[in-house]
Amino acid sequence: MNTSCVKEDLQKALTITERHISTEDNLPLLKGVFLDARENRLYIRSTNLDTGIELWIPTKTKRKGNVVIPVKTFSSFLSTVSDERVSLDVKNGNLLVTTPSTSTTIKGFISNDFPPFPIIKKPTLLEIPDNNLSKELSGVVIAASLSEIKPEISSVLFSVQKNNIKFVATDSFRLAEKTLPFKHNQYHSLLFPFRHIIELIKILELFPSSLEVMFDAHQVIFNGKTFSYFARLRDASFPQYEQIIPTSFSTEVTLKKINFLKAIRGASIFSGRLREVCFNVYPEDNLFEVVTKNSDIGEYVNQIPSKITGERLSINFNYGYIIDGINQITSDDILLRFNGESKPVLIQNPYNANYIYLAMPMKNI
Repeated sequence: MNTSCVKEDLQKALTITERHISTEDNLPLLKGVFLDARENRLYIRSTNLDTGIELWIPTKTKRKGNVVIPVKTFSSFLSTVSDERVSLDVKNGNLLVTTPSTSTTIKGFISNDFPPFPIIKKPTLLEIPDNNLSKELSGVVIAASLSEIKPEISSVLFSVQKNNIKFVATDSFRLAEKTLPFKHNQYHSLLFPFRHIIELIKILELFPSSLEVMFDAHQVIFNGKTFSYFARLRDASFPQYEQIIPTSFSTEVTLKKINFLKAIRGASIFSGRLREVCFNVYPEDNLFEVVTKNSDIGEYVNQIPSKITGERLSINFNYGYIIDGINQITSDDILLRFNGESKPVLIQNPYNANYIYLAMPMKNI
């Protein structure tokens, strides 16, 4: 191998590949990255056998070749380099890294022993053309459970239908669903460990791209413009969530997002250890009230002029869950839809229903 590239491109690629190396001390080879220079590209691959990533950056390649090197050593060295370009050369199985002002040799592993990137035989193929997919998924993954006790809710669902694709997550206290237009001739349900989707989001943030999705019953490969990401599917059944999404409401409140967010943040200062906050809805006055009390600190009241239809209501929520939902709404206005004090609130953009966020109320406060 003899090739050169922009240092910033290489560092960005290593930031992603380093997240997919093995943490097992008895697998030193999998603590490394596979570097493969060919056709004026440097392909960089890593895997922990549960997930794997291969991406490429542009290079000027004089001689093709490959090597496996410890990624943390490589990344740490590059962080000390101030030059814009680096040259990579393989000699005697080791990697020689040079810049106009520095040079180092990093000992390599035998590249033939490094696992190849997986191949899915007879895959089902989907094309997701959305170049803003990292943002769409970020609004959903926040609702997934962080605990693996119930793996079915420590997951993100991709529900493929004939006219749309839905991304869904729930931890049983809240639920987020994003719907995108999508044409496909079959129904599919793919369940991913939420950590795999977080990794996909990080990849797409650095390398924005539409996606080609190849999958079978056990695994999936996401192909972007400059990367391929491999992950295993969750062997579990996602809850039948559709039945908990209400279709009619007894109270609806439309208010300015910025006013609502400021009120919730103000209330959080005075909230107790349960993070509770009370919403009082007064339709006759078109006022939405945010209240919280703490015997050790004091109390907080904020009345927000709103457009309100339906019944009076007083209901308590975990303010953290509410803030998460507010932050996903992109419009200046926000719509809150209630069905009494024991049912979840539905938070959405009043002008576009392709994203919904449900939060369960707190009882016996």
